[in-house]
Amino acid sequence: MHTVHIKPNGIIDAEVGQSILDRVQSALARGKLFFYFDFSSVYSLDRQGLEKLIRSLIAIVEGGGEHRILSINHSVHELFVSKGLDTVLHLEQ
Repeated sequence: MHTVHIKPNGIIDAEVGQSILDRVQSALARGKLFFYFDFSSVYSLDRQGLEKLIRSLIAIVEGGGEHRILSINHSVHELFVSKGLDTVLHLEQ
């Protein structure tokens, strides 16, 4: 399976989220089906960034791919938990 590594930095806002979505869609179109998201340098997500990230993950699933979100700090993990996303995302701290 072809793998894509995505490592955003800082805050995932609308602009960063759109960049992630564009990269995921492009990779899916080229047959890339496994995505590693390295969140070791991410310390926050805003509402629009989170929406774009979710759209990216939906695109992966609908495209027959898989994902893992790695190295999540405590505050980002708590955000995912508060939104109930920890039950549907593949999170690895």
